[in-house]
Amino acid sequence: MSLINQMLQDLDKRRAGEAAANQPNGVEANEVRSVAPQKRSYPIWQIIALLLFLLVGVLAVLLLRHNDDSTKPVLSPVAVQPPALGMSMPTLKLDALDTLPAAISERKDVRSIHSPHPQQLVAAVPADLSLPEKLTSQEKVATQQVPEQPIKSKAYEHALVEKQVKELSPQQYAENEYRKAIGLTQQGRLAEAMGNLQQATKLDPFHLSARQMLVALLVEGKQVMEAEQTLQEGLKLSPDQSGFTMMLARLQAGRGEANAALETLHKGLPYASEKADYHALYAALLQRQARHPEAVEQYQAALRKMPNSGVWLMGLGISLQAEKRDKDAEDAFTRAKASNTLPPDLKAFVEQRIKQLQ
Repeated sequence: MSLINQMLQDLDKRRAGEAAANQPNGVEANEVRSVAPQKRSYPIWQIIALLLFLLVGVLAVLLLRHNDDSTKPVLSPVAVQPPALGMSMPTLKLDALDTLPAAISERKDVRSIHSPHPQQLVAAVPADLSLPEKLTSQEKVATQQVPEQPIKSKAYEHALVEKQVKELSPQQYAENEYRKAIGLTQQGRLAEAMGNLQQATKLDPFHLSARQMLVALLVEGKQVMEAEQTLQEGLKLSPDQSGFTMMLARLQAGRGEANAALETLHKGLPYASEKADYHALYAALLQRQARHPEAVEQYQAALRKMPNSGVWLMGLGISLQAEKRDKDAEDAFTRAKASNTLPPDLKAFVEQRIKQLQ
């Protein structure tokens, strides 16, 4: 711009010099005189040419920049591949994860609540993923031309695996039903409790506590046949459960099926060689059927485990007296009296037998 201003100033000086030369100064118009040398000036067309040259230069620079931008790769309409699971996607809305189950409580051994001992039981007879909100126009075009594919985050995969690991087994479902039955029984809702216990034994036929409690409730509800069937099913699965065998034998004997009760106890005898109460029950039923020699044998087996049981000593004395073994019978009755474990009525009975044998 300084060059252009200089050219304009020279042009103004040139015009001022020409005006001064045309004014009269006492010299003839046609007089020839010397003229002072003038400075060189630039015509207007040169200025215009310079401006055009500058304009062309600017246009050339802009065109070069435009060509550089046009050489950049343009996204072609191809499928948008989901990112790898390990990539972070802060703009994704993982609403699908809200439907996933929360962490399921850890499995514990919940069989800490013990049912009453079988003998006591019978005695009682009693988760859409959305695309990022801000996309370029080219990315939007590419995305619209292919179907959306589900994007599974790492957290989603972990939640699925954790859900599969914590899936409850039939045994755990059975334990839950058993616990519900305990609560219902405490509330006096026995019918509902029996339903839960029946469901527990179906889910886990080897759930002994549930089966035992179910038998007790059935007996209390006067459903003896159902109770016996439940026990028989349990013994088919676990014949070594001597408690079930004793309960079944007592129920059978209670409804007058003494022979069936003896057969039940005989089958379970190999699994109960160390159980004193099993031998004593077997001896009492044998004695009721007047099978005294066998009763004596079973009473003696029981007394080897518990030698001071007054009731069993009394039973032994009865069978010995029936077998005409008076001396052994008197000794058994004397030991029964000396145990001081007999109630008054049985103590009186023992004293009477001792007098008979003396």
